[in-house]
Amino acid sequence: MSKKTFVKSDIVKSLQGYFQKIPNNDVEKIVETIFKYLSNALSSGRNIEIRQFGTFKIKNMPERKSRNPKTGET
Repeated sequence: MSKKTFVKSDIVKSLQGYFQKIPNNDVEKIVETIFKYLSNALSSGRNIEIRQFGTFKIKNMPERKSRNPKTGET
């Protein structure tokens, strides 16, 4: 069983099928507006909770050193 990535265009297509009376351009604008709102909320330090779906928040992690696997260089 392969995993398929669900991308924004999949959401738009799904909503276009569900809301057939709304023009496709408007559905795209609505989805884009929602994503901008969520992004702005996260950027300003707010958490997002969508019931029965999930909670989104920015998690600050300490810096860590990474290495090039080919060369071992830091």
